[in-house]
Amino acid sequence: MIRVLLVDDEKNFIDGVSLLLEDYDCKCTVAYNGREGLSALEKSAFDVIVTDLIMPEMDGIAFLTEVHRLYPGIPSIVMTAHGGEKENRIVRALGAKNFILKPVDVDQLANMIDNLNESSRLASERDFFKEKLREHESKNDLTDLIGKSAATRQLVKVVMQVAPTNLSILVTGESGVGKQVVAESIHKNSLRSGAAFVDAHCASFSPTLLEDELFGHEKGAYTGAVSRKKGIFEKANGGTLFLDEIGEIPLSTQVKLLKVIEERKFTPLGSDREQESDFRLICATNRNLDDEVAKGNFREDLYYRINKMTIYVPPLREREDDIVLLCKKFMRRFSTEYKKKVDSISKEALDALCEYSWPGNVRELENAMETMIVMAKGEQIAFEDLPYKILKASAVSPSFAGRTAIRQEVMDIQQDKVRNVDASANGIKADDENSVRIEIGTMADMEAQIIAELLKRNKSNKTKVARILGINRKTLLSRLNKGDAADDS
Repeated sequence: MIRVLLVDDEKNFIDGVSLLLEDYDCKCTVAYNGREGLSALEKSAFDVIVTDLIMPEMDGIAFLTEVHRLYPGIPSIVMTAHGGEKENRIVRALGAKNFILKPVDVDQLANMIDNLNESSRLASERDFFKEKLREHESKNDLTDLIGKSAATRQLVKVVMQVAPTNLSILVTGESGVGKQVVAESIHKNSLRSGAAFVDAHCASFSPTLLEDELFGHEKGAYTGAVSRKKGIFEKANGGTLFLDEIGEIPLSTQVKLLKVIEERKFTPLGSDREQESDFRLICATNRNLDDEVAKGNFREDLYYRINKMTIYVPPLREREDDIVLLCKKFMRRFSTEYKKKVDSISKEALDALCEYSWPGNVRELENAMETMIVMAKGEQIAFEDLPYKILKASAVSPSFAGRTAIRQEVMDIQQDKVRNVDASANGIKADDENSVRIEIGTMADMEAQIIAELLKRNKSNKTKVARILGINRKTLLSRLNKGDAADDS
């Protein structure tokens, strides 16, 4: 309800206006002069002020002057018997947004109040959004959304745009990409950040338990219900409700969920009393809900209710630039948790981590880093500390195996301090058509030679060369661009 302060010395008139405005979702407080109005402002917060100009003790001009000085953010409306240009100038000078002629048309006044309140709310959201953007730009950080890839930067931008709104958001993406992290980031940067973030994993409950989790129950609602339990709709009142894996909800529950989302009202199990809840809804799924709707597994009307906007979280294999930053984040966390001083990763181990495809996405990387911290024997994570699955993938990667062999040969040459070696000692023996003979130089030079030679042999087919090297095409193009930049310099 809109909180309205009404100030006028005509008691019967203003009491009547107060009563009539209740039908327009206004919660009114009445003051009979300017001093009483200021006293009311000290005790309570108001969305809109409506005041008369001519009053005893403190008139409307003196009252609005103080309001403008002490509470500049509250919009005000002036009631006056004279609506001339002079009165209009006075009203504007005092910061009032509008004036209404007496006798007052309550419908017109209610419409003014509603418009002012909405404009004020939108202004507050814009100010909040700008402040959050300034904070983000100054800190170069946004909660747990870690990464420097173009995909992550775009994701952060979208989160910052939608966070201050009340839009229902559907977060999509593969399992383990961090959909809950996105939902939490939206909440933390929203106008509801001071209230609760309540999450429920819909796939982890049977249909009966899911309804109990959503709606709660009264004591005695069923056998074993020995006390009242709050459901997540009640817990999320004023905050954000996150329904993870919403595609797993059965059709029978979808009908009830749709009603709550539309009306923001629900009834606990075993109760005949309807309750209200004001929550912002964010849902997530790794399913294609368009396909599920077409198959009849998901209600179309519910789909459009939860999907005012979709945010897609790309898999980790499409944001390779984030892997190193995520490794550092998890390394710090698990080093502290396990009380081990591990603060770096060897080049060989990091290469293997960056080359791995991460089918389990960020969740798999997090689990892998925890394992590596546990297995690390010193202050640095070594290649042999990697989980078996990643070691196995590295062993069959031509790219990784080739770089390891080259690196070892360079180390051997440096150790023996050999400066003049014959051509056969300066390269890798060609055992098959995908092996390359190179000249020893920097690692970047040798990598460029390998790529150039393979492109030449394969008629510039970049996709085929990427497959030979065990990397994706995007990584190959990135390395070619680096080589071109180096040539230009």
